[in-house]
Amino acid sequence: MITQSEANYLINLNKQRVEESKIQFPFHGAKLSIPIESCDKKCMFIFDINNTSNTQIKLTYQTRNNESIILIRIDINGSHRNPFVSSTPLPQYKPYNGKQILETHIHYYTEGYKDSWAIPLADIMPDLKHEYEILNYFYSVCSIIKPPVLEYGLHI
Repeated sequence: MITQSEANYLINLNKQRVEESKIQFPFHGAKLSIPIESCDKKCMFIFDINNTSNTQIKLTYQTRNNESIILIRIDINGSHRNPFVSSTPLPQYKPYNGKQILETHIHYYTEGYKDSWAIPLADIMPDLKHEYEILNYFYSVCSIIKPPVLEYGLHI
């Protein structure tokens, strides 16, 4: 477990790809873990793409530090139930306390809860609809300024 200030530092640290070569976006039912690093090359991270569903678009993008702590995760077309607590750990979670989210949502590392809280992405960025737009938004919130070069087929 890390503190909230440590997590915020890691999230805001500018990151870049390690490999210059193109990486094939995972087919339905597959996942991919891509190393990324801080621009000063002092911290390593892992960018995961999990294309879990064989029948519909259901993607997960997440960034984790080298201790496998999920810092930010976006679940496209996923569902999630937030914990129900008497006092939410952060004020932005209050409207979502104990709520079931049945749409694309974003998880932020929260001290004491890891990645167990989520907010519907449409409540933050209502104009994001396409998976590629969401991926670019993910890069921006994770401070990935030089993202991996992904090669897409007709399989997402």
